[in-house]
Amino acid sequence: MEKKETFEQVEEKEDKRKKLLIILIIMSLFMFFFIAFSSRFFVTKTMKLNIDLDGDGIPDINIDLTGDGKCDINCDIDGDGIPDVNIAHYSGTKAIFNIDLDGDGVPDVNLINQPEAGKKCKINCDVNGDGWPDENIDLDGNGKCDLNCAKDEKGKCILNCDNNKDGICDYNCDYDNDGVCDKYCDTDGDGVCDYNCDDKCKINCDNNNDGICDYNCDYDNDGVCDKYCDTDGDGVCDYNCEEDTPSSSKEPDQPSSSSSSSKRPDRPSSSSSSSSSSSSSSSSSSSSSSSSSSKPLVSSSSSSVVTPVYVINFDTGNEVDEVGVLPNQLIEKNFSITSENPVDIGYRLFWEDVENNFVTNNFKYDVILNGIYIVNKANAPKNSNTNILGSLNVDYVVINNTTHNYKIIFYLEDPGSEQNEDQGRTFKAKIQVTSAQ
Repeated sequence: MEKKETFEQVEEKEDKRKKLLIILIIMSLFMFFFIAFSSRFFVTKTMKLNIDLDGDGIPDINIDLTGDGKCDINCDIDGDGIPDVNIAHYSGTKAIFNIDLDGDGVPDVNLINQPEAGKKCKINCDVNGDGWPDENIDLDGNGKCDLNCAKDEKGKCILNCDNNKDGICDYNCDYDNDGVCDKYCDTDGDGVCDYNCDDKCKINCDNNNDGICDYNCDYDNDGVCDKYCDTDGDGVCDYNCEEDTPSSSKEPDQPSSSSSSSKRPDRPSSSSSSSSSSSSSSSSSSSSSSSSSSKPLVSSSSSSVVTPVYVINFDTGNEVDEVGVLPNQLIEKNFSITSENPVDIGYRLFWEDVENNFVTNNFKYDVILNGIYIVNKANAPKNSNTNILGSLNVDYVVINNTTHNYKIIFYLEDPGSEQNEDQGRTFKAKIQVTSAQ
């Protein structure tokens, strides 16, 4: 006769089944994580080191700097020939991008191809897909661009430009992060420095970084000083020190010809664009400006300017009239101001006849002068007689025998939340150009 199990025996078997089930679940999870991460673990440990991709005899990826048999920089985790973690800036020896803090083969900080609110790349942008960032390069991981920070319409670098990929700015260097070139400034995009071209300036010297030549000014591009000439490098003008009368305090020694390749900072090579409306001014002129891509020649007083004679050309008139602007929509106004006068002429840029019923300050504008941003994210004006370049704290712009090409870009900034209050709103204004006397 078959012996029946007691209640206690049945309960004991059930407990064993539950424990066995728990053990199986734990083992399954362990196997899952092992399979998921073992490839990274083993690739990291067994990857081929010091691989030269371009045949120049210098390792490019999986570089072992210490000789311990482990990758230190430019580590290719998945073996596709593109660095994944601890990436140096080209020939550098320090990991700067996609830094792996915990050694799990996954980048943790200063990532490459960081998007802006889910949109296109904003920081450390790898344009050609080789694994190294090419534009908007953040070298210190603070989320702000340090190299190759701005491009013109043709995609050419115009601020903090690193030509040889050594991590050091070569031209249009902005040292104080104000968006304006401070040293080795190329205003016309020809690849040749136009002002502040070496540590000891010899020609077209701008002492205070306001975009105006302060001494050894070469107005005719012949490499020889024409005005405010300092021959002994003591920072004091020696001859041609006044606007009209040369100084008689010293003999007019000519500056060194070694700097003949430098050019006057306010003389870009580009000519003004064709326009549908133009006007000439002897004392004032209506016009409008908003954005600029070249360093403006500005000043805070008008003591040295003369009666202006210049021509203003607008592509489509000087009026801005926009209704129902949408996020990511760009509105552009283009115009130029040209002077053939060999002496400094000053002009001011103002908003007139302003109608602005936007509720928030999300409607912005940028100003580009000769390809360089000089105003960024300025609030669209609420009132007339508002200085277009007010955020620069300048009174007027100086022009001398050259053309200033302006572009003003309006846009509705995306704050990351709904903008129902700004839907269907209107902005109207006119750009006015007046003389600075």
